[in-house]
Amino acid sequence: MMKYFGSSGIRGIVNAELNLELAMIAGRAVGSRYENMLVATDARTSREMVAKAFISGVLASGGSVSDMGIAPTPVAGYLARYFDCAAVITASHNPPEYNGIKLMNPDGSGFSEKQMEEIEDAIETRRYRNPGYEFIGRYATATHLKENYIEKLVSEFGKIDRKVVVDTGNGAAGEFTPRVLRTLGCKVLALNAQPDGTFPWRESEPVAENLKTLCRTVVSEGCDAGIAHDGDADRVVVVDEAGNFVEPEVLLCLFARKSQPGKVVVSVDTTSAVYALLGDERVEVTRTGDVYVSARLREAGGVFGGEPSGTYIFPKHSYCPDGIYAAAKLLSEEKQRISEMFAGIPKLHTKKGSVKYPKERRGEIEKRVFEELKKLGGRAITIDGIKLIFDDGAMLVRFSGTEPKIRISAEGRTLERTEKIYEQAKDLVERCII
Repeated sequence: MMKYFGSSGIRGIVNAELNLELAMIAGRAVGSRYENMLVATDARTSREMVAKAFISGVLASGGSVSDMGIAPTPVAGYLARYFDCAAVITASHNPPEYNGIKLMNPDGSGFSEKQMEEIEDAIETRRYRNPGYEFIGRYATATHLKENYIEKLVSEFGKIDRKVVVDTGNGAAGEFTPRVLRTLGCKVLALNAQPDGTFPWRESEPVAENLKTLCRTVVSEGCDAGIAHDGDADRVVVVDEAGNFVEPEVLLCLFARKSQPGKVVVSVDTTSAVYALLGDERVEVTRTGDVYVSARLREAGGVFGGEPSGTYIFPKHSYCPDGIYAAAKLLSEEKQRISEMFAGIPKLHTKKGSVKYPKERRGEIEKRVFEELKKLGGRAITIDGIKLIFDDGAMLVRFSGTEPKIRISAEGRTLERTEKIYEQAKDLVERCII
């Protein structure tokens, strides 16, 4: 198991797991291998501290940096094509005390396990270049590059005649998504649009309980839809014209159904409704984490990939999950009510949650949880955690790659059965932690 990297790069509580020394040494390790780099940050209060330490490390190792400042992760992922790699200082949907370093390839995909292991080894062994004064890397600001992304979306989607509410949660997209949609022709009402790394008005994760104001505003202002992002806008969720929160899995199924013929790649925690829509032969399952989804998409030549967290990947655009692109794509569909778009998608009940655990006991707890789960029967999938499939539902228990949490999800044909499966899994996990 890697010491510093999780499924979304380096991430941790600032001045604890993620300190300035680690950020600088990570910069030195990356700058020794990638000479021309794009760097961006989300809106967190620690962004400048972490970014400057990381950038200093890159420059000291002879790498050059183009600094976009605050910018959504998918914008950096799209623009990475002009560089050797891109780095975003972000902790995505995590609470404000977290930050991280997400590394992306020129095609927008996250660094592979092999790439992360190489950087990790360099951090551990302090193997990086020290080229001396004459070869210090070049630094330049690059805020102007954001316009290239906007131009790309305008050229692809043309004009969109919709009235929408956009809630960017005081994240990196606050000055971006509203502008993009207005440029495309939408009438936009913006909520929580001022970047503020303390996330004062709602938590960064765009789940239903955090979006009540958005749901009410869509109805009160007579809008066609509501759009919400997490802190770095690699995720997007949608509210329909009646103010109803659309489960991200349902939106994933819609994008999968509308994709061109070819392979669709989803994470193991995705609803089985996608199989009912596309058939088993078109769907491939991988570990949870956009780096694994994008990697398999490339290998399989797939046409679409996603996760039920609200991350969607459109390979013809970029291998980086892009909440802004996904929002524009949804709104650009034929002029019909948002709620009508989901007709025909199988309705399976789901429930998700998590249980915190002491990080230092992970190995012991993981062993106990998996041993107890296997006693429940059902068909087991162990590609990431354990997913048990029963005749009338399924449960998935997996350890988060970004936080000390055990993720639990349940799916059933009825609400009652779904609740029972979820509580059974939750009780089992809690017993194993004691």
